[in-house]
Parts: sequence; structure tokens; C-alpha cells
Amino acid sequence: MNKFSAVLFDFDGTLVDTFEAHIRAFQQVGAAVGVDVKAEDVRRTLGISAPEQFKLLLGRWDDAIFKNFADIYLAHNTELVSPFPGVVEMLKDLRAQGCKLAVLSNKPKIAGLPEMRSCGLDRLLDAWFFIEDVGLPKPDPQGVKQVQGMFAANGSASWMVGDYPVDINSARMAGTASVAALWGSASPNLTLAAKPDHVCMRPDEVAELAQRERNRGLIQSPPSAG
Repeated sequence: MNKFSAVLFDFDGTLVDTFEAHIRAFQQVGAAVGVDVKAEDVRRTLGISAPEQFKLLLGRWDDAIFKNFADIYLAHNTELVSPFPGVVEMLKDLRAQGCKLAVLSNKPKIAGLPEMRSCGLDRLLDAWFFIEDVGLPKPDPQGVKQVQGMFAANGSASWMVGDYPVDINSARMAGTASVAALWGSASPNLTLAAKPDHVCMRPDEVAELAQRERNRGLIQSPPSAG
């Protein structure tokens, strides 16, 4: 039985650009509590935990302020979120190579799944796992291992592709290769400091990496028709 490669992707900052959606929500919440939130500060804090991000940007973290943010974000997120240039073509290329594709995100499903569908990415993915679907968030390796088990993909035939250190570290702890996706990374220096196995500056480089690995025999081609 042939084994297919499995490529796991982070969502925000890797497949889709959610920057404008976050900016709008944080600036509106900031205005309501008397804090001037700068766009560059939002970008700088993307990828860290929500409590830490709120404390840095707004000076507080509690249920009320998070609900206000979530209401604003969810009212406009599908209008403002879009795939990064080249992402759709990358996913199509990987599928043509026989790769199984999944999203593994720390994002709540209530936000991530509508964004995925509005961008049309659900039609190009085999599975998706948001924070509710795994026991512990990245960098815990449980989610990576869960997807590997679903696809019957061993460490040498799978990667975790992401824009933030938690993606790199979760891959390492799960025993699989990590790919730094720097085309949308808000903190490329932090991501590189986590020492990923591979670095890609553009989405098409991920597909090229898969092709090289397949040519080396680490990933088997899909069975021929007939």
C-alpha cells in the first residue's frame, strides 16, 4: 500500500491574511476603552496567546473585553480575510502530487471555519483541526500526532508548515519536519530562531520542496489509474 505525504498547515499568517480583520477589531475595542492601538503593534503581536496579546495591546484581559473583540471580529472577518497570493496554487500543486493536506490551528472554529470556506480553501483540504478539535494547543505535539495518525503518515513523510515558533516547536516535538512559512510571518526573526528544518519565502516553494522530497523517495507517488 502506497504512503502519501501529509502536509499540515497553520492557518492565520500561513494560508490566509487576517491582519486587516485583527486591526479593525483591536482598534475599535481600543477606542472603546481609551487606548490608541497601532497597526504595527497588532502585527508584532500576532501569533502569541490571546491573553498576552490583549494585555500588551489593551492593557487588560477579561471576558467582557474579549467578547467585545470577538463580536467585532466575527462581524467582518469573512469580508476582510483572504488567502495569501500563491496559496491556492500551492495547495492544488500539492494535491496533484498526492499529498494529503490539513489545517492545524490554535484558532477557534467559530472564526476559522467560516474564513476557510469563504476563501474556498475547504475544497482543497482533506481535514482541518481547530483548537476545539485537539486536546492541547500548539506547541503541544498532540495535534500534529493526531493528524499524522489520521493520514497514516510517518515523520519523514509529513511536515508542519507555519509562520510562528509554536508551529516549528510542535513539529519538532512530534518528530516531523518543520517548514517556516515566511511569506506572511509577522515575526520572521522569532520563527527562524526556532530553527525550522526548511524555510520557504513563497508558497510555491513548499510545493517544490514536496517534489524534491518525493524525488528522493521519501514520499511515494500516488498509484496510477487503472
